[in-house]
Amino acid sequence: MNEQLFVLASQKKKTNHLLHLLLCIPTLGFWAIVWIVVASVNHGKNVQIDHKINSLMHYKSQGMTDNESYQQLKTDNSSSNLATIRIVFIVIAVVFVYFALR
Repeated sequence: MNEQLFVLASQKKKTNHLLHLLLCIPTLGFWAIVWIVVASVNHGKNVQIDHKINSLMHYKSQGMTDNESYQQLKTDNSSSNLATIRIVFIVIAVVFVYFALR
């Protein structure tokens, strides 16, 4: 359990805002685009990691063993991936039908 928490916590990323500010000065502000993208990607990954940590702690507080909580996280991740694939497929189908009927 502690190993999983340690691995998840070590995967979190921090944005070095001072470095990005210093890179914005010589590039006349064009680096701000990269800065925003990097900060938003890091934030998104950190939110996912926080969600996994919270889920792991929730399952552990329900009395599940380490193996059971790991299997439950794996099942949740599989369900999430399946839902994402279905949404992408539906969007592609709608776009295809739109252009086919046009």
